[in-house]
Amino acid sequence: GLADTVMATSQIFTDPSLSIFIPNCDFDFDAKVVSFKVTFKRKIGTVLKVYDVKGNKMSGEHLIVTKQLVTGDKIIFTDVKLQCADCSVLKLKTLTITIK
Repeated sequence: GLADTVMATSQIFTDPSLSIFIPNCDFDFDAKVVSFKVTFKRKIGTVLKVYDVKGNKMSGEHLIVTKQLVTGDKIIFTDVKLQCADCSVLKLKTLTITIK
């Protein structure tokens, strides 16, 4: 499962990619994020933008929108799809990052 979290926008700019990390796990889970949908939402509920992303990284216009976010706004990742060497495509649950 994914844990929703709180982050500063500066943390997002440091590494704007989605990757898989399983804490306290010795199993080498070789999987990559291949696509996701990202929604930028104001704390009052207004949706700023929604993008379908191929690959595992936000770039360009996504980061411009991220710069406009303020405390309480949200970045919501849905339809996150993983591909691994010995499995079919897996879909993860929604992950929400609230801006601090």
